[in-house]
Amino acid sequence: MRFPTLTALLATGTLLFTVGVSDAHAKKNKGSSDEPALVEIEATNTSADEVFMAAKEIHDALNDIQTHLKDGTTELNNALGLAEGTPFADALADLQAKAGDKLTVALEGGKPTFSLADDAPDDVKTAVDSLNRFVEYHMTALDEAKALVPKAQEVAQKAQGLDAAGLAGEAASNPLEIGKLAKSIGRNIKAVGQTPKRVEDTIAVLSGDIEAVSALAN
Repeated sequence: MRFPTLTALLATGTLLFTVGVSDAHAKKNKGSSDEPALVEIEATNTSADEVFMAAKEIHDALNDIQTHLKDGTTELNNALGLAEGTPFADALADLQAKAGDKLTVALEGGKPTFSLADDAPDDVKTAVDSLNRFVEYHMTALDEAKALVPKAQEVAQKAQGLDAAGLAGEAASNPLEIGKLAKSIGRNIKAVGQTPKRVEDTIAVLSGDIEAVSALAN
């Protein structure tokens, strides 16, 4: 299932941002230099892999959220006939303009739900369906991200005592490989250390998105 979302939400006058870690160890999404990086952590065949793989699981979950957000924005823009890359704030404004007084918003249990009059245009109906999935996904993703907080703190704490050069010595079959391996392991250690902040940033984005959309019900 595809879910709509945003890259920048200005509905309440506050700039919200998608998340990622800017790092040489991160892999840029192809197609836009403005897209945040998806974090990658690699196995090293060292004693630190238990920490690295635990952090990788967290970042993979965050990468999945980030990818769903990007895909969802595209889905909403397509429903409205907007250009690829149109920010969510602009798509939301376009939806409101096209729907007019046919659009209503109900807020129940902190979750906004959008509905339309039966005679609303088909493209607007499709867009509203996307927007409701956007909200549903964000509510679920927010719970998932909050559950990652203690795990992220734990792996970051364990990474503080890791030594890249020493670990490289464990994995290297040739002394000449130690320098290269140490750099790769060092990037892993850096990414693990940034895990709590990336989780916090994700929570902030998802919470802000939900609050901004909920404000439309006021």
